[in-house]
Amino acid sequence: MSDPFQIQSQNAEENKSAEPHPVSNLPSIGVHPQEKAVMSKIEEFATRTTGSEIPWSKATQIGTYLLLLFTVFVMFYRPDFFSLTIALVAVAFIIKDPQNAMSYRYLCIMMAVGVVLDLVWMFMFVTHWLGEHPEGGMKKWSALMSIVNLLLKLVLSLVYWKNTIELS
Repeated sequence: MSDPFQIQSQNAEENKSAEPHPVSNLPSIGVHPQEKAVMSKIEEFATRTTGSEIPWSKATQIGTYLLLLFTVFVMFYRPDFFSLTIALVAVAFIIKDPQNAMSYRYLCIMMAVGVVLDLVWMFMFVTHWLGEHPEGGMKKWSALMSIVNLLLKLVLSLVYWKNTIELS
């Protein structure tokens, strides 16, 4: 399987004479110098932790598909349609236009809202769902996957934010 980031950039070079993309006429996203400084520290931490440089395009793809997978796991018992919408929109952005910085900015905003909704849900239900119930196995599975999904959203928000800064 080839890298969609690479395919998109090749297609963009081949289609220079074609009509410009409707989103390409938008002003570029301004990136604050502090954003770049924080992101360089996060990237340095990630490189130090893993022991090698991280291929961010692959991390974006794998993380997005994992988000979709874990959201489906969460939905075995808990209706979590906002997270499903985030995951499907992220997959669509990656397939359609992975070089659009504004798409990643929108995903960061959607992830922040999703994290807040997940925290509210966890505050209300997780302790109850982790108790003993006749259908407790499925509730426990869904609660555990909700926690994993929340952690993945936090990490993936940083990856999307990094993509926004890189592509701006």
